[in-house]
Amino acid sequence: MDKNRLITVILSLLVTACQSTSAFNAYQIDETADLVQTWQKGLVALPNTSEITVLEETQWPLGSSLPAMIYLHGCTGLGKGDRALMQKIAQLGVAVIAPNSMARSYRPLQCNPEDQTGGYHFFVYAMREAELAFAVYQLEQLPWVDKRQMMLAGGSEGAVTAALYRGNEFKSRVLLQWTCHGAPYIAGLAAGPDERVLALVNGADPWYQHRMVDQQVISQLGNCGDFDQYNHVTSHVLPYEGHDLLQDAQAVGLILTFLKDTRVR
Repeated sequence: MDKNRLITVILSLLVTACQSTSAFNAYQIDETADLVQTWQKGLVALPNTSEITVLEETQWPLGSSLPAMIYLHGCTGLGKGDRALMQKIAQLGVAVIAPNSMARSYRPLQCNPEDQTGGYHFFVYAMREAELAFAVYQLEQLPWVDKRQMMLAGGSEGAVTAALYRGNEFKSRVLLQWTCHGAPYIAGLAAGPDERVLALVNGADPWYQHRMVDQQVISQLGNCGDFDQYNHVTSHVLPYEGHDLLQDAQAVGLILTFLKDTRVR
């Protein structure tokens, strides 16, 4: 290769590298990025209002200091039960923010509601962890949030993320429709010693019964209380069938009572 041709190739590579760097930087600050969308398109339930609003359209309270909760939905998104629970929690004087994982441009389901199985796209769990970390950062920037009273809750797939989060920002966690048992990448409970944890699951939840997978018997039976190393988990295995706890008045009552009892006095 002659000298002029070599110089041309080198310059071409440098231009390509600069273009790639510019594109990367632009993506990092692009407000339409998927991770940002999960926050902006999330739902909000505020005290003293019966409405649930989209976060980017919410008028935040001014001059207040409120407890705040991040609520993580299950594998198919926010449903009617989630919204109803958010409103009930807001009536306790807690601002509830539910990031919307389904707002991503690419968001496959890791579950199949028809046959009540999950684990089809393992990377979805990493996506949920990133969404939670981003939501925690955003929540801490809101001046009206009482940083002493930040709470975390999740249902099903969202409860997996809430259970495994390793930060220490939260005073309490609520884990719904999850056993904390399963494959290594989803099993366990990472709540710190100073956090109170409430865990609720139906004993006959069809998602966690014995089933055959690749000629092996897979079971996720158990409850999150099995991982209570700090004696701070209140675990209830309810004597019901079905996966959805939020239709049960007893379960909702246990959640609201726990949140009242763990408030800063």
